[in-house]
Amino acid sequence: MATKQNTDKFPKVDFQSPRGRARYPHLNKPDTAFNKTEYKTDLIVDPDDAMPLVQAANQLAQEHLADEKDVHLPFKTVDGQLVMTCKSNYAPKFYDAPGNPIPASQVPELWGGSVLKLKGSMQCYKNGANAGVKLYLSSVMIIDPKSGAEAGGAFEPEEGFTLEPTHFDAEEPSDALYNAE
Repeated sequence: MATKQNTDKFPKVDFQSPRGRARYPHLNKPDTAFNKTEYKTDLIVDPDDAMPLVQAANQLAQEHLADEKDVHLPFKTVDGQLVMTCKSNYAPKFYDAPGNPIPASQVPELWGGSVLKLKGSMQCYKNGANAGVKLYLSSVMIIDPKSGAEAGGAFEPEEGFTLEPTHFDAEEPSDALYNAE
């Protein structure tokens, strides 16, 4: 049986992220791994743009978790960029770049590389020896959605192997493809 994180005694503080690129998003449908149902994404942002958010999370932790030894924050630095993690048990609301609501049936698939802004609330938690600040997701602004092959980006051409086009004569199908016997 999973233990419930004690968040009832901690205040919620609203946040809005700077623009960033989604990494491993589960926003259209939840991630159901490990018997959880979570809508979540990592958002890769410029550290300077995210500084007010990081400072707010640190201040919240200092005010409410000062006695804790090891306080976990929802941020890490990867290759000079700040990666923030946001989660929710509930589907977020979606908005287009000008801020208009998007009906659930019209939300585009969001893959890694989508440019987004996130809104929600941050809140401290304490569960036994674990304590920290979480970012709870409530809304997503879609600035530049990426899906499918578009999300990974196209390759720049290189010299080397080139697939030669194959032409089939419609009247004489290849035995390899159509072996009726």
